[in-house]
Amino acid sequence: DVIDLCHVSDDDTPQPVAKRQRIDDALAMSVASVPDAAISPPVSGTASLTVDQAAATVQAGSTPEQYATCVDTLFKAMDKIVANPTEEKFRKIKTSNKGINSRVGGLTGGRDLMSAVGFLTQNMDGDEFYYIQPTTEAWEKVTRSRESLRLLTERAKAAMPPPPPLASPYIGGGMG
Repeated sequence: DVIDLCHVSDDDTPQPVAKRQRIDDALAMSVASVPDAAISPPVSGTASLTVDQAAATVQAGSTPEQYATCVDTLFKAMDKIVANPTEEKFRKIKTSNKGINSRVGGLTGGRDLMSAVGFLTQNMDGDEFYYIQPTTEAWEKVTRSRESLRLLTERAKAAMPPPPPLASPYIGGGMG
């Protein structure tokens, strides 16, 4: 475990606290902020898929560019959640968000991929959100999913065809 000297006892002496425990404690405190709303996984009638299975579905139904953008977008979202585990704004995305729909949710298998990385759907104040609950179980899934998405992003980018060469305005145009 990584140790952080961050807890001070009653006699003002620093006490070692495992970083993992600090995160778990912070997540447990944020559970109280989760509204009592209907929460359900955003899957389309399928059993729970692994990240790799859901990503394969997206890949099969998308262009290489769409697939690379999809896994990269979710990797960046997971990266922000890992960097800011107690900030709800990083764990909550409107399902009507045009960017997330065009890059992930609107693709074949995209909603299943959102579910596989840990997002649930939740209705709040009349809007539907992709939401990751602030629990230890969800945190473990987020950290595992982030690593899977990192690897998938690297592979997807490596498999992309190289861009065509740019046409030069100087080819064939003499100065005379």
